[in-house]
Amino acid sequence: MGNLLKVLRTQVDPLNVVARSHDIALWSRVSGYQLAYLDHLLYHARHFFDYGGCLCIYPMTELPFWRLPMRCRQQEARRADFAATHRTLLDEVRTQLRLRGPLGNRDFVGQRVNNYRGGKDTALALYYLWLTGELMIHHRQGFERVYDFREHIAPPAVDYAAPDEEAEHFFARKTVAFKGLITAREWVNGFSGYIQRRISRAEAQQWLQAMMQQGELAAVEVEGSKEC
Repeated sequence: MGNLLKVLRTQVDPLNVVARSHDIALWSRVSGYQLAYLDHLLYHARHFFDYGGCLCIYPMTELPFWRLPMRCRQQEARRADFAATHRTLLDEVRTQLRLRGPLGNRDFVGQRVNNYRGGKDTALALYYLWLTGELMIHHRQGFERVYDFREHIAPPAVDYAAPDEEAEHFFARKTVAFKGLITAREWVNGFSGYIQRRISRAEAQQWLQAMMQQGELAAVEVEGSKEC
């Protein structure tokens, strides 16, 4: 289990032919890996959580930093429009969760909708509340998500929002840590994706220069490469 903690950095894949891709990746890296290990770390020990439009698994200790992109998603025009036009639906979903505990979309009657996120409006409401950080995935039934309020899942020590500046610095470093050797352009795209806002060329230069001055980054040249 300790080795699994060290190597776990993977995207969650719903496709299951031989096995799901994240389980195949872990099986190839961890001697004696079993499917129950990841489920235990995510939904029992709460060492990790799964999150994001591109669903990935992150250490639970990162949750305070992820509260920044969660809040930014809430402020996106399409998310804000959904919340404004579905207030009654969102309130009903919240009420049912408070009354009945962890619930999946199957536990709601809902109204039929034509959306790739789900066939009922309650699926969209649950997704919105999860993506914006109000809910987290409590466990899965098969591969279907069962949700509960964040404060019922996240350990109290990490159930807070880091200051914006601290969170942005975390993601500035994470962008490099995730990619390894990275160009300035790739860093801008990755960093912007994490913090959910555009980064100007001037701001990017300020970030990169500051991190190099602090010894967090080093500039290198790759022979034959036109990227910089």
